[in-house]
Amino acid sequence: MLFWFALDAKAPADKKEEKRAKLVRAFTVTPGYMERAFNSNEAMIHGPLSLMQLSTKLGDMFVDYIVTPFDDKDSTEWISAEKASAVVKFLYLFLYSGPHEHFARINSIVYHEFGHARAKSSLNIPYHYNAYSEKKAETNYAYGIYISRFFNFLKWSEGAYTKPIWKDSDLNVDNFEKWDEANRFYWDYKRGDLLYSDMAGLNNEMRLAQSIADIIFHKNGHILYAVDYVMNKLGAFHYS
Repeated sequence: MLFWFALDAKAPADKKEEKRAKLVRAFTVTPGYMERAFNSNEAMIHGPLSLMQLSTKLGDMFVDYIVTPFDDKDSTEWISAEKASAVVKFLYLFLYSGPHEHFARINSIVYHEFGHARAKSSLNIPYHYNAYSEKKAETNYAYGIYISRFFNFLKWSEGAYTKPIWKDSDLNVDNFEKWDEANRFYWDYKRGDLLYSDMAGLNNEMRLAQSIADIIFHKNGHILYAVDYVMNKLGAFHYS
């Protein structure tokens, strides 16, 4: 079940808007965000995609507010109103690309970590997240990473990790050997980690990049979507 909320008006505001390619943005709400109940990649991906679109919408609203006075004024001797508007929009893209890059990074981290968690859950291994790579901040939900970062901007771009919770009963020799024998394909003896889980995080980044490309192709994506796309497409490079 998906609840889809349009972020852009359907009708063009003026003739200038009619000449532009129609940009369609949306914010999606779904019960699938409850990962412990559904464990669904298809549902969870709408979270980072929605926040990506919301980020660009808020930025566009801000720049439109700044540019509007230029549209209402006549050209001056040294610069036309149209050029002044273009300069402001360029500065917006230049300045806002920094904050948006941070936002894109946390979107990528959250969906990446959910990939690890979903794989562990499919093997019936309990897990929890740590919202930072160094500072301890445990959370049971992928979206809890957003909340932790919101209250700690200094560590906004730091990595995170998903940790399996091995119960004492799981770690006795008999039980562990039985589990290991049944899942030997997924086990990395050198690292003591799950190959299946490791690959799932990168797979999710590629999945997110593909969905961003689909939005750009079908809905005339925003120029800043390129930041999100490239960041996820190079996930293996960053992960190595």
